[in-house]
Amino acid sequence: MTAPWTPGKFRGAACRRRGFTLLELILAVTILTVFLLPMMVIIARSKARAVRYTQQREIRDLAQRKLFDRIHFYELQNQGDFSAEGRPSWIWSIDPPQMMGQSEQVLLQYTIRVEVPQNLDSAEPGTGGQEKGSTYQLSFWTFPDARWYEEQDVLYSQGQPTLLYGDPTLTR
Repeated sequence: MTAPWTPGKFRGAACRRRGFTLLELILAVTILTVFLLPMMVIIARSKARAVRYTQQREIRDLAQRKLFDRIHFYELQNQGDFSAEGRPSWIWSIDPPQMMGQSEQVLLQYTIRVEVPQNLDSAEPGTGGQEKGSTYQLSFWTFPDARWYEEQDVLYSQGQPTLLYGDPTLTR
């Protein structure tokens, strides 16, 4: 027959099994550090890239809308800022359209430049000391509409040079 178990009989062995040893804890912390720190760096870089991409997409979207407004004569200015869109420090300018082609089928190339104070081109933000802003350029080709032809006629009749008819002083 076996002796009944008594609480004090295996007390030393039971105490050792309740917790982790110091060596086990140090090993666990070391393994976590080795794997978590690089993951945290990767996550931080991914967040920075996501912010840069989001701002670049916002710049592109605002530039496309402004270019559309200018092409269709909703926007009469050739430069300004995006204050109405909540970005007063972002400056835009649209070059005069360049005519592509010399026949009846002409295309107009409009180019918009957007200057932002943030440097969104660098891979690592904050590197390289002094950060300067970024400039983005977007070109768009379109067929001229009736309003553009009317504008060309009016400018030419007023004696101003136009893309379509050239300089009126040279043809007279």
